[in-house]
Amino acid sequence: MVKFAHLSDIHLGAWNSHPDLREYPLRAWETAVSACITEGVDFVVIAGDFFDTSLPPIDVMRKAASGLRRLKEAGVRAYAIAGSHDFSPTGKSMLNVLEDAGLLTNVAKISENNGSVSLEFTHDPSGAKLCGIIGRRGALEHSYFESLDRSIEKERGPKIFVFHSAVSEINGMEGQFGISAEMLPRDFDYYASGHVHRAHYDERTRIAFPGPLFPADFQELENYDSGFYIVNLDSNLSAVKRVPVNLCGVSVLKIDANGKTPEQVRKEAEQAVARENLEGRILLLKIEGTIEGRLTDINLKPAIAAATGKGAVSVKKSLKVTTRDIEQTQVRENASIEDMEREIITKNSGKMKLTWLGKEGTERLVMELMARLQEEKQEDESEKSYAERIKSSGRKVLGI
Repeated sequence: MVKFAHLSDIHLGAWNSHPDLREYPLRAWETAVSACITEGVDFVVIAGDFFDTSLPPIDVMRKAASGLRRLKEAGVRAYAIAGSHDFSPTGKSMLNVLEDAGLLTNVAKISENNGSVSLEFTHDPSGAKLCGIIGRRGALEHSYFESLDRSIEKERGPKIFVFHSAVSEINGMEGQFGISAEMLPRDFDYYASGHVHRAHYDERTRIAFPGPLFPADFQELENYDSGFYIVNLDSNLSAVKRVPVNLCGVSVLKIDANGKTPEQVRKEAEQAVARENLEGRILLLKIEGTIEGRLTDINLKPAIAAATGKGAVSVKKSLKVTTRDIEQTQVRENASIEDMEREIITKNSGKMKLTWLGKEGTERLVMELMARLQEEKQEDESEKSYAERIKSSGRKVLGI
C-alpha cells in the first residue's frame, strides 16, 4: 500500500504586505510538514501554488527549503508541479531551484512534438508513478489537455495524476474557467489537483482538491477550514482522510449599515468589538448596506484599536457600503481574481476586432499577454533590461 499526503495552494509569501498575517502561511506549512512526518507518509504531493509568486522573497525560500529538508531527513519524498501563481512563462520558477538542490521533484515533465503533448512518469520507490500538467495563469494549461498523448493511460498503476485546474463537473461556477473531467487521462488511481480554494474529494472520479493550507483572502478567512489529504492507495481503491490545519480562531462581526449614519456605524462597530472575546483570534469586520452620509466619514480606527487591545492577532475589514448617489458594483462571490479577469475578458472579447482568431483565440491571446505583462522584475535586473524582456515576451505572443 502507498501512503502519501496531497497538499496544494500553500501560497508561501502570501500576505507579505500584511505584517500581522505574514507568518501564517509559513506556520501552516511547518504544521503540515510535522503532520506528514507523524503520519508516516511515503511522500508528499504539492499540486501547485507552493509559492504565491514565481520569485518569492529569500526568507520565504528559506522556510520552504527548511520544511522540505525536514521531510527529506524523515525519509519523506516531495513531488510538486507549478501552479498559476508560481509558474513563470520564462521557466524560471523557484521549484527548479529546489529540485536542483535535491529537495523535491517536479513531476510535470512535459514535451511537445508535432502538436502532441507527452508526459513522462516519475517513479517513486513505493511503486507509485506520478505525472502531471502545470497550472498557468488564466487557465492557459487548457491547451495541454486538449493535445494530450493518451498513451499514459496504458501504464499500469498505482498512478497519480497531478494538475492545477478547476474541473467544471465538480467545481461548479469556479470550474467554468478550468477543464472538463473528460479531458483528464483515464485509469489513474488518484487525481491530485489544486487551484480551487475549497476542499472537495469526489469518490466516484477520485478527483481531489484539498483547498488552501491557509486562507488567501478575506472570504477564505471568513470560512476558515484549511487542511490537506492523507491518501492510502492500493490497486483497488483509495482511502482519503482530511487533516485540518487551523492555526487560530476567527471572529466575524457583521454590521448592517442600511439607513445609518457613519457615526452610528462607528458606534455599532465599537460596541460589537466590546462584546467579543478576541484573544488570539483574527477579527473580520463586515459592513454592508446603503448609508446616510459620505463613505469617507466611516471611522473604524477606534474599533480596530479596541480589538487589538483585546488580543486580536489581526483585524481585517470588508466594506460593501454605498450611498444613495453611488451605484454599487456587482462582484460575483467565490470568484478568484484570475477568474474575474477571465470573466471580464470573455464578456468583452466580441468587442475586440480580431475576427480571424475567433472568440476563443482572442480570449487566449489576451490572457497570454496579461500573463507575460505580469512577469515580475528579477533580482538585480535593471529597469531597462526588465522593460526590454517584457516587450520581447509580448512580441513573441503576438508573433511580431
